[in-house]
Amino acid sequence: MPMCPLYAGRPDSGIQKKETERSGGVMREVWLASNRRALLIAMLPAWLLLSSGMSVSVWLAIRASGGVVTWLAAGVACLTFLWGVWLLVVMRHPRLAYQQGELLVFLTATGPFRVPVELVECFFLGQGPSHLAPGKDEPTAANVIVRLAESSHPWKEIHVQANLGKWSDGYITIRGAWCEPIDATLVKKMNHRLAEVHRAAKNEAAGAR
Repeated sequence: MPMCPLYAGRPDSGIQKKETERSGGVMREVWLASNRRALLIAMLPAWLLLSSGMSVSVWLAIRASGGVVTWLAAGVACLTFLWGVWLLVVMRHPRLAYQQGELLVFLTATGPFRVPVELVECFFLGQGPSHLAPGKDEPTAANVIVRLAESSHPWKEIHVQANLGKWSDGYITIRGAWCEPIDATLVKKMNHRLAEVHRAAKNEAAGAR
């Protein structure tokens, strides 16, 4: 089992200063941002297909030829449009964030999973398939892996978007191809900030007694 570098060094966390967002009127700390450049590149083929499909649909409709072909082109255009919208939503969200005692995990396009931060033990660096070009020569990418506590039974297995990550047996894998550049320094900063949040919660609990 990988060791958690939770207290490995004391780097300047800087995470909450680097990126903050307001969600529902409450500030949200972005701990792991999305890779907007990769998402924009992924959007180009989608929007090119959309433009082509819409152009073919309009051209066929004007010439009133082949109703089936017209509907097929329109269907391709609609599917491509939905793919482009999905990419826009994914690009808008970070991958990991913190808000009011919860770790927000963005591994679907519908919104975050809100995991109580006390169940988050640590983050560590991993490596795995990028899920950008499935096949024999699929490239690998650095991943961030979140380890949850043994007591986090409701959070052991969650169905997520496979190309964004994996959530199984209490481990959450965030695929690096869809994140900001991942390295050991970033993971140490995330662990340092997590330790700060844990200490603050313990101090608050002790003061409330």
